[in-house]
Amino acid sequence: MADEYSSLRNELKLWEKEFQAQHSRKATPDDIRLVEGLANKYKRFKALSKNATKPSGPSTKSDNPAPAASSSILKRPKIVEDDRDPLPQK
Repeated sequence: MADEYSSLRNELKLWEKEFQAQHSRKATPDDIRLVEGLANKYKRFKALSKNATKPSGPSTKSDNPAPAASSSILKRPKIVEDDRDPLPQK
């Protein structure tokens, strides 16, 4: 599977570089669809890359990193207007 992933990656990168050299721009999804079989190669590459990032076995609690800080800690407090202590008027 790693060989197929590497092979597809190299082939797609080469095609992208050749396309950019010929057209002076990056390929769009519409450009990719115009080349027969190329869209299927991109789909296969994406599937292989998703499988490569999945964990290989059941994880245990000790394998997981410490949980991230709560997002509420990182948020700035809201400024609340206090009607009891109005600013002096000029």
